[in-house]
Amino acid sequence: MSISDTQQLITAVRALESDSQSSLKQSLRSIASILLFVAVASFWWDAQLVSMLVGILLLHEAGHLLAMKRFGYRRLRMTFVPLLGAAVSGHALHLPAWKRAFVYFAGPVPGILLAVLLLSIDAVISESVKEAGTPPLPSLSPSNWRFELGGLALLLNWMNLLPLLPLDGGKIIQTTFARPSVQRELALRLLTIAVVVSLAFAINEPLLLLLLVPLLATLPLAIRTSRLCRQFAGFSSFASQHTTADSREVSGDHLPSCDPNQGPRSESVPLETIKDIHAALQQTPLGQLSTSQQANWVIQIYEASSSPVPSNRSRWLIWIVYLVCLGFSTGFGWWVWRKHSLVEPTLPPPEFPPIASCVLGW
Repeated sequence: MSISDTQQLITAVRALESDSQSSLKQSLRSIASILLFVAVASFWWDAQLVSMLVGILLLHEAGHLLAMKRFGYRRLRMTFVPLLGAAVSGHALHLPAWKRAFVYFAGPVPGILLAVLLLSIDAVISESVKEAGTPPLPSLSPSNWRFELGGLALLLNWMNLLPLLPLDGGKIIQTTFARPSVQRELALRLLTIAVVVSLAFAINEPLLLLLLVPLLATLPLAIRTSRLCRQFAGFSSFASQHTTADSREVSGDHLPSCDPNQGPRSESVPLETIKDIHAALQQTPLGQLSTSQQANWVIQIYEASSSPVPSNRSRWLIWIVYLVCLGFSTGFGWWVWRKHSLVEPTLPPPEFPPIASCVLGW
């Protein structure tokens, strides 16, 4: 590791933190990914189903995006991945646990509320038709667009709340712990793989096994990153730097530094920390990545390592909201399923896309 390599990495980190990429360019990339998603999905499903799926994904990711903007995330990106779902990425330093949890909740909760509204309207109309004693018209039957869109939105967003990584539910649970854990990361990801395999055989859906490709491919990297985050979370230098940054922010002394290597005092990775993480990266296969890729990992590792420890009140609040959301969506979904089965026992179930498209908000 040479001085020039370290200096190049510092420059790359500061370039990423400046977020100089234009909003127009980001928007064009997002639109291109949506068009690619639609093109690939059109080979498998009809236009109505694809439009429903894209609409649900957009609502989900828009929730994440708005919450991220509200809490000061930088380098925001929205990307659609064909047959897998969509994701919004961004970075925010020293963000409290409850704000991170809010960002993760902001994706599935709006979709669940939309599903509840649509399915409740459908149930009221179906009940009115039943009381009138007239045969339900196709547009008023449980297989209409309200039922299909509401059912699909409820299914996808409910699955996204499950305590699995890299889904929102798993990330919400992660925010309640004080520090990163390799064992917890590995357990949640192995549980995800087990659920995917079991579900694929249970519902006889081979396409679901496509999810194993990204899950298995990213597993070693996720474990290695978690180990690095845990390593740096225990460094006293991180705690002291974080405390210093927080005190400056409280006192109002958070103006950008004149030294371009240092960056804004409370919104950038400290210079010495970049050097420390760079040295650690060189001891792993991540050290073989390009300078820009290493810079991205430096920011991610510092973000995870320097996050404030959640208070007991925050932990309890996050867990209560999580269990309420998961329990409510589960109970409502069961009620809809039972009502649909009892009212129209001979009606075939709606054709939903493979659950491989349920991976929202990575």
